[in-house]
Amino acid sequence: MIAYLILHRDRGVPAQELIETFWSGTEGLNPMSTLQNNISRARNALEELGLEDGKRLIHNNSGTYFWAPDRRTVVDCEEFAKAAKEAQDCSDPAQSLEKALAAAKLYTADFLPESSNENWCMGLGPGYRQSYMTLCRRGAEGLMAAGRYAEVGALCEQVIRLEPMAEEFSCLYRVCSIWHIYLARFSGSASSLSSRNTRIWAGVPLRRISRKWRSTICRNTSRSHRKAPSGTMGQSWEEKGKE
Repeated sequence: MIAYLILHRDRGVPAQELIETFWSGTEGLNPMSTLQNNISRARNALEELGLEDGKRLIHNNSGTYFWAPDRRTVVDCEEFAKAAKEAQDCSDPAQSLEKALAAAKLYTADFLPESSNENWCMGLGPGYRQSYMTLCRRGAEGLMAAGRYAEVGALCEQVIRLEPMAEEFSCLYRVCSIWHIYLARFSGSASSLSSRNTRIWAGVPLRRISRKWRSTICRNTSRSHRKAPSGTMGQSWEEKGKE
């Protein structure tokens, strides 16, 4: 209920709306009494967290409840949505990429997972998650096109921590690790290969990058594996190049 009031802090929430949202269809309860009891509990919980007078944070004006009407409240999910829109609306590719990466960093967890099955919350969490994944795909594609491969790996790690089943990012992360070994071990040709592959990745959708990148790495490996150093690292790289 506190989250609902915060999300709708730009307007007053009538008591009847709260009752219909949280206790609709509940039998054997006095709806208004239930609402008042929960408002009192919410205010007490806020005060126990060290916040100020709960009645000022959840303000009642003639049966309409307002969240902290005398102050400004910053909500992380709204800041994320604002940053994501700025990245989407930016027409300059370089600036759009940086804005997308900055917005993606603001997404650190899913939206109220404990309330994801409640009607008022159902569409919000998936919407934020979809926006986040779209930002990360655009970011990965832009980083690949710019040849910023180390940042691709870091972005993939960020996504996988939140969504372990994100197969496209898991695949790209594995391939990215192989590419880092390649550039590190064959430094003589790293510059030309990086420049060549920057052109290859420009405009390639993320869903095709992993497959195309793996093919390119294997091709370059077959041409250069004779330069591989002796020992375990060289053997390991040669085996990975044949995958």
